[in-house]
Parts: sequence; C-alpha cells; structure tokens
Amino acid sequence: MECRGAPWYKQHMKISANSSLLLISLLLCGCGLQAGFPEAFKEKNGVNTPAVIGKKIFLTESTFTGNFGGVAMADAQCAEDRQNPDTGIFRALVVDGTNRISTPGQAVDWVLKPSQIYTRLDGTVIGTTNASALFTLPLVSPISATPAPVWTGLSTGWAIGSHCERWKNPAATGNSGEASSTTATAFFGPAAACNLSLKIICVQQ
Repeated sequence: MECRGAPWYKQHMKISANSSLLLISLLLCGCGLQAGFPEAFKEKNGVNTPAVIGKKIFLTESTFTGNFGGVAMADAQCAEDRQNPDTGIFRALVVDGTNRISTPGQAVDWVLKPSQIYTRLDGTVIGTTNASALFTLPLVSPISATPAPVWTGLSTGWAIGSHCERWKNPAATGNSGEASSTTATAFFGPAAACNLSLKIICVQQ
C-alpha cells in the first residue's frame, strides 16, 4: 500500500476495543518512519539518524556593553537577535540577584529547566541539567565553536556575582563567561569592565 503523501501513522492505525489497553499497530509502508516525523531525523554521513530532542541555546550575533538595561532588556535582545530561529521563546542566561537568580532553593525566573538536554541550533548536544536546573560540568560540547565572551553575572558554583549593578551601570563590573569553554569558565569567568561589549547566551523556554 502506498502512503500517497499522507502521514503513515494516520493511515495505518488499528485500535483494539476489546482490551483495557489502547493498542496501536503501526505498519511501516514505503514512506517509512521518516515521512511521518521528518523533524525527528537528521542526516549524518548520508544516513538519516534520530535527532536529539532538546531545547536550543544560541549566542546573540550582537554584542552589548554591560549596561544593557537589565534582565528584561536582555530577554528582549534574545527575542530580536538575528540568530533567533523563531522556534519558541528565548530568554537570557544572565542574573542580577533580584529579578533573575540561579541559586538552588532560591531561584527566581531562572532560564534553565531541570533534567533537560540542551543543544546548539545545529543539534550538537551542549549538556544536560541536573534536578536543580543547573548544567552538569564539564559540558559535552561548548555553546560556541569559536571564542565568544559573554555576560552572565555568575560566580563559582552558580552563585550571584557582579552584574554591572543590575546591568545598568557602565562604570561597574560584571561577571562574564567564555562560551567556547566546556568547563566552569563557560559561565563563571572573571569580572569584566561594564563598558566592554560581550555577547549574551539565549535559552529556549
């Protein structure tokens, strides 16, 4: 039987009404599994293999001085950035000790989710968060394949560091990370002068 362009799972579904369980028998016709769920596959070395299903992370194309206006403004930059794939809501991985906090047990409006796989836009796995919604380090792959300093406001152990006085004072300092790193320095780097221009990490919600 040909699929004739319709999803295979709609054409080959059989439900048993005499069982307490819902039984669905799926007959894979010529169109195959990939025709039903093309987004669940990617090509590698000419072979279609199941893609990792996870939330996406990207770096802004633009750079910003540390007085970018606060957490809400950083979220807005993620929404408007040219790297945004328009596949959901993305928010900024920056903290300020008040409006966004990463500390376990005290988290406020934190952008990572617990026990979640995160990938780059191309599907490369970055890492998985733990039950506290924090990345287990080292990461599997860096957020960026090339050097890219980023604002985070985080210090060692996901604690709140300096944050350009809630990202509004160009004369202050703010903790930064290096997105090409897989170690703690990806998020917990040195305090940088807030008049420097760095990128922002954007996380799919």
